[in-house]
Amino acid sequence: MTSSSGARPEFDLEPGTRIIGDLHVDIEVGPAAATFVNYLDGLHGTPRLIILGDLFEYWFGPAQAEVGGGPELLDALARRVRSGTAIHLIPGNRDFLVDAEFERRTGVQIAPEGLVGRLPGGARLLAIHGDELCTLDKGYLRLRRILRSRAIRGFGRRLPGSLGHALSRRLRRATSRALAKKPAPETLQQPAAALKLAAEARADLLVCGHSHRYRDELLERPGGGPALRWLIVDAFGDPADTFEVSPGGEMLVDSSLKGGEEPGTEQLPAAAPGPILIPSKPEPSPQRTLIIAIDGPAGAGKSTVARMVAARLGLRFLDTGAMYRGVTLAVLERGIDPAAGAEIGALAAELRLDFDEHGLLHIDGVPAEPAIRSATVDANVSEVSAHASVRKTIVAEQQRLGRVLGGIVAEGRDTTTAVFPAADLKIFLAASPEERARRRAVQMGEPQLAGEVLTQILRRDALDMGRQHSPLTEAPDALRIDADHGTADEVAERIVSLAQERGLPSPPG
Repeated sequence: MTSSSGARPEFDLEPGTRIIGDLHVDIEVGPAAATFVNYLDGLHGTPRLIILGDLFEYWFGPAQAEVGGGPELLDALARRVRSGTAIHLIPGNRDFLVDAEFERRTGVQIAPEGLVGRLPGGARLLAIHGDELCTLDKGYLRLRRILRSRAIRGFGRRLPGSLGHALSRRLRRATSRALAKKPAPETLQQPAAALKLAAEARADLLVCGHSHRYRDELLERPGGGPALRWLIVDAFGDPADTFEVSPGGEMLVDSSLKGGEEPGTEQLPAAAPGPILIPSKPEPSPQRTLIIAIDGPAGAGKSTVARMVAARLGLRFLDTGAMYRGVTLAVLERGIDPAAGAEIGALAAELRLDFDEHGLLHIDGVPAEPAIRSATVDANVSEVSAHASVRKTIVAEQQRLGRVLGGIVAEGRDTTTAVFPAADLKIFLAASPEERARRRAVQMGEPQLAGEVLTQILRRDALDMGRQHSPLTEAPDALRIDADHGTADEVAERIVSLAQERGLPSPPG
């Protein structure tokens, strides 16, 4: 290992190296820790594992790691290191207090400022957590500097367990509420900051986490030259939560959702051509279009399941809800009152809403993820999407995409009734409000906020089911699947089986 510029270690990345991030393991909940322990124990033959931060709650130092599933997690890390896997942890905004004691206990190497890896073939990869790219959020960056100061780190390590737990709970609640109040643009990772850090490290690729949404795009450098490839890893347990280095130096993306099975991988070329956008007005395709439509209430897992079904059947994923979120984001950024139906309808008709090859939304050519997933958008999307003029525009655009894409899996709240009433297969994905709230809170990394999330979900349900235009209803010919007791993988497999049982035609191409 050699030292790169600044404090970042630099070393060769062997084929088989894996990169993951944003695990948010709640060590106070046994099963949550067990999931990651099983993942670690399954990494046979993996030469190196890079964790991009937010491994687990470590907000007041070593005492927090000794509760619940903490010791089991630490032992699993040490076991994997002893088995020959070099593990590197880049601290995030939740585990910033990991220190030399954590290194001694586990054998994991801490890289506070990130690290640089040399890929087979010579390309240089910079790995960071990613929160340092949110440069518009001055308050957060100021807090980040304070929390990482020597004084705070020393204080955190000396806190007794009971006081530390209480402080940790308050910190989690405070950060969640603060994030919900921030303007959506402030929460975005900024391309200019990514380019600056990559230039300092002489990196060809930048890999990070923090935003919890998969991303793969090319950034043009201000001075010219080869573009910077920017990769963002999904949160752990989501469809693209692992990158793996191939023998040729390519980055492979796969998913830990497959558990102990041999993971399938989708190869991404070392020099990707960048997002392939669906043009706003392409010519209609004369080919037969296969459509699977999935409806259900907020938080039922429709998006995750729909992505999996699309991938397994070779279809395109159409996130209809993302389009309404995109309009809502534009409304908030322009300071428009969410109740101003006529003004919002006119705006919706002007926006160019495209999807790239990974099913991620772009607004007027600019990536809209993860901004459209913010709590602020969550709180306003039902009101914005309830306006008749907005729904008319977006439904027409969704139907156009259904005609030209040559085979899709669409999910939303009216896809089986208003958007694609003649879909080849209709699914209504149901789940109890309590289970949906629990899953959403865990996904947020804040399981203790399930009660607050439940209130929000019940409000969202009331708005979605009570709106005048295209309310959320269960289509009479839709097949109902209860997602309360099945994993996303199991639900997706059931839908695939239903499609095959019906003898649905293969997608065009």
